[in-house]
Amino acid sequence: MRESKTLVFADLHLGTANTDDIEVIVSCVRRAIEEHKPERIVFDGDTFETILPMEHDTGSVKLELLTTEEDIMMSWDPLYS
Repeated sequence: MRESKTLVFADLHLGTANTDDIEVIVSCVRRAIEEHKPERIVFDGDTFETILPMEHDTGSVKLELLTTEEDIMMSWDPLYS
């Protein structure tokens, strides 16, 4: 039976406010991919830092402060390119 390699990145906490680290993180991810040559890559647990209203929120979070996964994906585009 042939084994397959899976590379897992966890707890990256990617958000729209911490893109100053983008070059370091992209470099690290690409280096790990080149070194390990995985067949699959998994981004696991706490990958995104979203700011979303909680179920019990009374409306105090303003809509313009909300961050969605789409916002984060656009902010971190070099990571997924």
